[in-house]
Amino acid sequence: PIAATVAAAADELANRPPPFRLISVWGQPLSLNADVMVNGVRMSIKAGEVLPDNWTVSAITRDALHLARGRDKFTMKLGG
Repeated sequence: PIAATVAAAADELANRPPPFRLISVWGQPLSLNADVMVNGVRMSIKAGEVLPDNWTVSAITRDALHLARGRDKFTMKLGG
């Protein structure tokens, strides 16, 4: 029972979306940046940065922020 409870908690954490919100994408096509809201604070970020909950910015495109954490992948669409 304890192992099942730990596994369920790990699954819930893995399936939870990142704890921030994409506000805007800006910059030149080969050097895009993004603004995100993290705990009520606006931050400007770029590819390669590590965000809360160990999410790494794997790429920024004109309309999305692509994130990775271990084997987990998440795409945060602008306006969505």
